[in-house]
Amino acid sequence: MSDNKCIKNNNIHIPEHMVKIKSIIVEPQPSHQKTEWMIMDDLKQKTNYSRDWLEKYVLNEPYFKKILDVNNGGFVHYPKTKGDQWKFEKNKMINFLDEYFSEIFVRYKSRNDIR
Repeated sequence: MSDNKCIKNNNIHIPEHMVKIKSIIVEPQPSHQKTEWMIMDDLKQKTNYSRDWLEKYVLNEPYFKKILDVNNGGFVHYPKTKGDQWKFEKNKMINFLDEYFSEIFVRYKSRNDIR
């Protein structure tokens, strides 16, 4: 008959033959990974395009600049003075290049009337 005996605990009946273990809920912790940055040389190596080409057809293209510029909530620091460098949040820039790959080249071809 001991199987039917229960211990009352916080309005929950726990059978005597069972053990109550305190439980806690562990929330996932946000990732504390540091943001990796790239500079222009890294971007040139990643894309195999020159600085001039990247600046003209991607970075300073008004449509893309609205997306990229940190002053618009983007992930690219545009140099403001001599000696200042281009800086890119690596993962976001790589994702941007993947997402906008075809659009970059469609715009490039239309600006250069390439068929």
